[in-house]
Amino acid sequence: MSCEFFGPRDVFDSLDKVLGSFKRPSLFRSVALCGVDGIGKSTIAAEYVNAKALHDEYNHVFWVHGESYNSLMESFTDIALHLKIPDDKWILVFDNVESAEILAPFWVLSKYDKTIITTRKSSLSQVDTGIEVAPWDPETDTEFLISLLNSEIQGDFDAEAKAALRLSRALFGRPLMLKHMAGLANLYGLRLSELANMYLKTSVTIPGSAHETIWVISFRRLARSNTTALKLLSVMAFSPPNQIPRSLFETDLTDSFLEYLGILPDEHSHSFNGAIKDLRTLAILDQDKVTGNFFVYSAVLQELITGLPSENLQAAFDNATALLYHKFIKEEQNDIQFTGSWNQSNEHTQHVPHFQHFKESLEVTTHHKDDMPVEHARNYWRLSQALNRVPDKSGSDEARRQGERCLKQRLRAGEDYGRRTRDVYDYFIPVQWR
Repeated sequence: MSCEFFGPRDVFDSLDKVLGSFKRPSLFRSVALCGVDGIGKSTIAAEYVNAKALHDEYNHVFWVHGESYNSLMESFTDIALHLKIPDDKWILVFDNVESAEILAPFWVLSKYDKTIITTRKSSLSQVDTGIEVAPWDPETDTEFLISLLNSEIQGDFDAEAKAALRLSRALFGRPLMLKHMAGLANLYGLRLSELANMYLKTSVTIPGSAHETIWVISFRRLARSNTTALKLLSVMAFSPPNQIPRSLFETDLTDSFLEYLGILPDEHSHSFNGAIKDLRTLAILDQDKVTGNFFVYSAVLQELITGLPSENLQAAFDNATALLYHKFIKEEQNDIQFTGSWNQSNEHTQHVPHFQHFKESLEVTTHHKDDMPVEHARNYWRLSQALNRVPDKSGSDEARRQGERCLKQRLRAGEDYGRRTRDVYDYFIPVQWR
């Protein structure tokens, strides 16, 4: 993994002090880079291990996506054999770890291991030492923002520099947001002073943080200038942010999915590439140069899910599920086994968690359907609505019938479903789009 680096490198010295050097063999050492979303934790980790690899301090650098059990499992499938190499010089990076519980099964200890973790958590029980990644100072932010512009500042330089400083202070030292602001300026030909005024006007009507205001501005602009890009991003919101397969969107797309994206079949490649180009310019997603797969910044997806109107989010979910149904469910399968095998492609299994989520949700509510028949029915109804876009609607009809049976059971029982049921449901099924 490679990326550009800008700003103070004092955190590199801190990493060196904790991890030590392979010139002097040492016991296992681990360090966590902690900080808020968009502060640059992953960039720091990537730049650090790249620099060490270039100086032959490590023979192997392994990058593990740590958002979920599935992403960890997928990463370890590729590197498990390497981790058994004795007395070799390697370093392991767990990126975006959400909890100590998810990390625990994959916490590998070896005599010469070096491990870096990036996380929003202030502490993880497995880690020896934590390093807080602090925000940049406003002057560094301003310099970075101006350096990202495609062309030299035109007109009143002092006014533009002051606008850059105002934006930098509002965004509180988050490189990702500064990249995004520069992307807005580059993509739409805006001056920084125009962006600053736009931010001030929008912040009056939009409650929330400065970052939320910026994302509102960005999504509104996309909705006007490139609806295909916004809808494509919305569909990606229901996949893990790392390594979304490009092939998912390349071939065998249904007419209904292309219609949703607003793409004519004979213009698919041109429109799709244009949407990806705009999203990359805005620092919303990036693309692996080797595999062509996409990864979306998790902070972006969270803002998108929070900010999109419910009907838009529902449409994105419907189309994402219909797309995956078409890709991964065998066409000759007559009856969908809701709590059994979903016949997913091995290549993309880990990239369809919301599809997997339905399977797990239905399994849970099946076991607790006496306590939560309404939630059980809702799962079936959502699946029915999503699969209704598939040309063969037999799966949609079956899901609807299952949901109706659940509701009839609830009416017969006549029970009062209060806080206990909600607590049970929230414990088992944390549905992000609910």
